Amino acid sequence: MQEENILNLVEVTDHKEIYENNEIVKLMFNCMVRPTIGRIQSVAQSTYSKQQGKFYKAMEDDKIVGIIGLKRINNDRLDILHISVDEHMRNKSIGKNMIKEAGTYDKVDEIRAETTHNMVDFYKKCGFRTKLVENELGLDEYICTLKLR
Repeated sequence: MQEENILNLVEVTDHKEIYENNEIVKLMFNCMVRPTIGRIQSVAQSTYSKQQGKFYKAMEDDKIVGIIGLKRINNDRLDILHISVDEHMRNKSIGKNMIKEAGTYDKVDEIRAETTHNMVDFYKKCGFRTKLVENELGLDEYICTLKLR
């Protein structure tokens, strides 16, 4: 049986780190549509600097191996806004563990994400229920929901 890594999830409290830290920028490029440094800076300032969301980095030794950005909806739900794991560290349950830990930190009943077909299998492996919907642009996307309680 493979032993799970113990994940050190650290909250990023200075939003500037999101667009000034090259490791985080690289991971943000993996989980955004049409990413640019300007868009990353805009998201960091509009969402994570104003306490509308929380941003965490997953650390292994001194290296950032993953990121997760969340927004609390009401008192019972977290929405995943951004999630990415370093490509060399994938398939080691890092993404799954980030989601699990984030849910316990914020004590919510449900975690939700909106995604495209390329990430839906990841969410299914994490225990999410998925529903195919059409977004406002007429494109397919999935609403992924994980009930915690």
